[in-house]
Amino acid sequence: MDLMFGAAVFERGKKVGRLAGVEVDPAARRALKIIFSANGRLGPGASTRPIAAVAVEGDRVTIVGDPPPSPPMPFTLEPLLWSPGTHVVRGREEIARLAGVRVEEGSGKLERAFGRRSLWSKRLELPLDDVDLSLLGEVRVGASHSTAA
Repeated sequence: MDLMFGAAVFERGKKVGRLAGVEVDPAARRALKIIFSANGRLGPGASTRPIAAVAVEGDRVTIVGDPPPSPPMPFTLEPLLWSPGTHVVRGREEIARLAGVRVEEGSGKLERAFGRRSLWSKRLELPLDDVDLSLLGEVRVGASHSTAA
């Protein structure tokens, strides 16, 4: 399922906001939660829902109910926050800003990331098999990993 930042988020048939970001477990390479707010930006008004409670229908993100409680995360692991402010970097050069992610439905496993250099440029599709997720605010890719979508 493709989670594109800025997509409308619905809960119980009512629009509750726009997708502002995704919380990611870098060790397991899976999405944990979606983050949404009325204006689609991160901030004090943002809310979260676990990825297991999310479905995508066309361009809409729908919260489909309350999933079973997830096990607590280990204390040594800090999740990453991916949002439109996250840089996609190749070498030392920023090639795009993150525009969304593709996750496996149910498990939340990260499959691909989408980026754009600007609003008018083509969307880049980035496989997440062997990217570096160790830096906050950055997704580092190798020279041969991005392809135009």
